[in-house]
Amino acid sequence: MKYFLKRADDFAEVDIVAENGQLAIHKDGRNYQVDLVSLGNNRYSLVIDHQVYSVEAVNDSRTVRLVLNQREYQVTVLNQRQKVAQDLFGDSDADDLQGDVSAPMPGMVLKIEVAPGQQVEQGQPLLIIEAMKMENEIRSPISGTVTEILVKPNQAVEKDDTMIRIE
Repeated sequence: MKYFLKRADDFAEVDIVAENGQLAIHKDGRNYQVDLVSLGNNRYSLVIDHQVYSVEAVNDSRTVRLVLNQREYQVTVLNQRQKVAQDLFGDSDADDLQGDVSAPMPGMVLKIEVAPGQQVEQGQPLLIIEAMKMENEIRSPISGTVTEILVKPNQAVEKDDTMIRIE
């Protein structure tokens, strides 16, 4: 199964497959064989390339807090569906919510389903863009009021162009 680990400004793709009681991990063009043994209470013993690691993992929604050999790390982990949703709708973590709705990919605005001053709920459809011959419904990343619509139907947009502002 594919997972995405948040790095500074992007995500690293990691493919994890369970095989014969081990995990086969493919990341950045390298393959790793991992033995994982649960020790209880969110603690694990990992053997990666013949090195042993002691890990404590606490999962909080999309964020995993790892204590690896006495050092603590915070890691955001998304599955494929969550990554696509984040690309389309933006980050849904409360601290990172922003009212700017940007184009997730280059395309053509087909339909705008809201108006300035309109109240919207998180997840409500805002507009539809066509990209790669597919219609993509863009939803609101937050609840609030539409303050500005920066695009029109039949307008081309580039990836990351701001289309709608919500407060």
